[in-house]
Amino acid sequence: MEKFNASIDYDWHLWEVDIQGSKAYSRSLEKAGLLTKAKVDQILHGLDKVAEEWAQGTFKLNPNDEDIHTAKERCLKVVTDLRLWMRLTCSTFSGLLWEFIRTMVDQAEA
Repeated sequence: MEKFNASIDYDWHLWEVDIQGSKAYSRSLEKAGLLTKAKVDQILHGLDKVAEEWAQGTFKLNPNDEDIHTAKERCLKVVTDLRLWMRLTCSTFSGLLWEFIRTMVDQAEA
């Protein structure tokens, strides 16, 4: 199934536009307050390095790379989705924790 689903054999032609899209996405995440300027600068620098490797023909594909995007993410170790999930989960957990604390205080007062 992995081999059937993989598109890296032909979508490697998209490396340049994929990097441009990732740069734009990183900048929009900064504007939304989800990434700091320092983190965006770090991501942009990494994307520039990946682009340089593609342009020079030195980017190393991994047999597990499903497509051009996952190859780039593997190289950069970008974790935006995980960061957003953690932010949501921590916010939910924080709300539940405060509810628990209020309940415990109410019970102690009673």
